[in-house]
Amino acid sequence: GILEPISSCKSAEEISTVLVPGLSFDKHRFRLGYGKGHYDRFLSKTKTLSLGIGFQEQLTDSLPHELHDCSVDHLVLV
Repeated sequence: GILEPISSCKSAEEISTVLVPGLSFDKHRFRLGYGKGHYDRFLSKTKTLSLGIGFQEQLTDSLPHELHDCSVDHLVLV
């Protein structure tokens, strides 16, 4: 039920930073998301800086990931 951007939004090249939410993050900067792969598809097509955002309690040692999963560049956990 989350709204998606309309097609007239900025192109990936015009975006400087992406804030990437998650249910959980690991120490290798992989994330457990919401299961549809929207962020992984976007991040695989761009060099845009990605920041995984959440709470310190969401950090774990390791999460399962597949070849198509993208890690974020940095974690910002408060």
